[in-house]
Amino acid sequence: MGGIIEKIGQNRTSVFGTTQTQKNAASYYRTLAREADKQARAAAEQGLEEEKNLLRAAAQARRSAYETYRAQQAQQKTKFAAAGLDASSATVGQLLQSDAQQLWLEEEKLARGLSQSLTQTRQQTAEKIRGLQADAAAARSTARTRSNGWKFGSRLFSFFTQG
Repeated sequence: MGGIIEKIGQNRTSVFGTTQTQKNAASYYRTLAREADKQARAAAEQGLEEEKNLLRAAAQARRSAYETYRAQQAQQKTKFAAAGLDASSATVGQLLQSDAQQLWLEEEKLARGLSQSLTQTRQQTAEKIRGLQADAAAARSTARTRSNGWKFGSRLFSFFTQG
């Protein structure tokens, strides 16, 4: 009789110890999942901030290119006027038009660069978020299996089947 009571005590301790270990493991994995979710949100915010910075830099570059164009236009018009050429002359008009085309080409180059940078930033951010979401999903799945009641039930059932 003493052996049965001792065996019951050992199995009871084993069952409750296993249950507590499972709860602790499940809690740990749920914490990992929450942290991965938090990092994914932070990555999304960081991606948006990088996009804003790219847009600001592109706007500044465009503004600088336009200011350079305007300064060149003013200098050329001054030189033409000093040389006695009128802005309505065909040659002067072609030179000024050429500068406008250069500005347009510069703006196109800036727009393509911005588009490529934004695409790359968005792809990198999306990849990072997908990876973190996959980590969170894996941690949640592990937490569910760690807190699964069948393990407790099978441990309890083994208590009754052991001799």
